[in-house]
Amino acid sequence: MNILLTGSKGFVGKNILKTFSKSYKIFSLQNGSKYIRTKKKIICNLLKKDHINMILKEDLIIDVIIHTASKLSSVSNMQSKSILQENILMYEHLSIIINKFDPKQVINLSSTAVYPNKDGVYTETSEIKPSENNDCYYGISKIIGENILDFKCKKSKILNLRVAQIYGPGMRKDRVYEIMKKDLIKKNTIFVYGMGRRVSGFIHIDSLIKKIKICINKKLCGIFNIADSNLSYKQLALKIIKEFGNKKSKIKLLNSGLSNKTFINFSKFRKIEKNIN
Repeated sequence: MNILLTGSKGFVGKNILKTFSKSYKIFSLQNGSKYIRTKKKIICNLLKKDHINMILKEDLIIDVIIHTASKLSSVSNMQSKSILQENILMYEHLSIIINKFDPKQVINLSSTAVYPNKDGVYTETSEIKPSENNDCYYGISKIIGENILDFKCKKSKILNLRVAQIYGPGMRKDRVYEIMKKDLIKKNTIFVYGMGRRVSGFIHIDSLIKKIKICINKKLCGIFNIADSNLSYKQLALKIIKEFGNKKSKIKLLNSGLSNKTFINFSKFRKIEKNIN
């Protein structure tokens, strides 16, 4: 099976490439200023039309496209509309690539940021309202991306995975898991805001990779929430202490900060996993 993987230098992409290269032939799509094609690697900026024109000329046989490339939000840029504009442009160009190479399946890594950041349980048919999320532009770009692929790529099976917060070795240092871990290592204390009551969905990178492999083997399409568990931030801190702390490790609960209980319902995909087992 031949897989075209976008964003192969990113956190998720690197892990997919490392694991899937053992079982599949991977064409690794990486960002860069100059278009370059080698046997297994393609340097292609998905924001540049001339790069898109170049890849369309390649003689590639692609069975599956896995799209992980994305401009991510951070504290410094979460209100910048460039997140929205650039991610949408990537999806527009991705749709052109899909229609050229006609893969049987497209796996798009979307996000649970499409849901509102307020108390509730969210299934695949729940309200879509990224405007009530700190990752507003990112969330909007993901739901628009889902719709672009569904609208423009009718011949391929489109699978949109709304993935919860991903953690694991090599993740970004500004994510809550890494911030808590850093506090623990430096001060042996984890500071948890919102009195630790905030709840979010989480998934380990290794678990995500296994689920993507299931998606390929089962030839899934449609929309699935993807998570391992819903944890309060106090539970997350306890989990980190259990793995990296000691008997003197502490949690300090702070009143300030968010305390929303946002539960991601991932039972739809869990049923598929249970049928496999």
